[in-house]
This record gives sequence, structure tokens and C-alpha cells, in this order.
Amino acid sequence: MSTELLPQLARRPASPQDSPRPVAGAGPYTLAFRRLRRDRVSLAFGAVFLVITAMCLAAPLYAHHIAHTGPADNHVTDTVQIGGQTRDVVSPDGLPIGPT
Repeated sequence: MSTELLPQLARRPASPQDSPRPVAGAGPYTLAFRRLRRDRVSLAFGAVFLVITAMCLAAPLYAHHIAHTGPADNHVTDTVQIGGQTRDVVSPDGLPIGPT
């Protein structure tokens, strides 16, 4: 700015419209949330994270009501029916039956 404009700015009368209104400062969490809302990829992966978390929290319900098993149940010594034959899940040698 040139020195010729400084005295003109200093002499300019202040009007009520020129005075800035008091602005409430935004907190750090508000600023972070505003930035996060603009980032669509982060929101998509946040939704995926919430879905995975909900599935993990619902795992005991699935195990009890659908799979009919408990968290401490061991099914290694169980038997299954394959082609009309009863077979051990794990052979006495320790080998699993593999995909059926």
C-alpha cells in the first residue's frame, strides 16, 4: 500500500455496518467434522467400518441362534455325513477331511 492511502483510511469514519460482528469460534471437533463430511471416501470406509463392527457385535447371536454352537465348543472330534457315510471331521492322524 502506498503511504498516500494510509491517511485516507485513517480518516474514514466507521459506520455500524463496517464494524465486524462478534463471531463465535468453531471448536476443533466442529472443524474436523466439517472436513470429514467433505471427504466422501472417508465416509464410505467409515460406513464399512461400522458394518464390520456391527457384524462382530452380532457374532454371538449368530453362533447361538443360527449355528447352534458356543464360543468354547470344540467340533474337531465331531462326525459328518458325506455321501451317506459317517466320517470324522479330523482323522485320528490329525488330518482334516478337506473340502467336501
